[in-house]
Amino acid sequence: MAKLNGTWRFVSQDNLDGYHTAKKTPDAYKEFLRGLGQAVKSNPDAYKEQLVIDAAAGTASRTAFINDEKKRDVTVKVGVETEVTLADGRTAKGSIEIQGDSKAVLHEKGDGFESSAVYEVNGNELTVTQTCAGQSAVMKFTKV
Repeated sequence: MAKLNGTWRFVSQDNLDGYHTAKKTPDAYKEFLRGLGQAVKSNPDAYKEQLVIDAAAGTASRTAFINDEKKRDVTVKVGVETEVTLADGRTAKGSIEIQGDSKAVLHEKGDGFESSAVYEVNGNELTVTQTCAGQSAVMKFTKV
């Protein structure tokens, strides 16, 4: 668990648009993501995520920062399906499971989609592999 905790700077992505199309993400949010991707090209610190797994409380938190301003903060109980609000504003049922010291798996079910995201740490690199309806996206982060 401890390896997942920390602040992670976005480095790269592959097929994020395909994944969000499969997840039926609204077009306005996909445009926002494209703009964010362009911002990161000129300022690598434009997008960061903070992950905190609290074993004592049995919770997992994910906070997104854009230009150091908190934009999204989600905390869920580990292993418990919870209603969550996605970054694009839709609601879904989500649950997260922790698999050892360096891996977590998030499952989401919403109106017309089921998706998963595997968070895995190797050294100072976090790889997030998101899958929905046969489309996968890989996002890479480096520890700050």
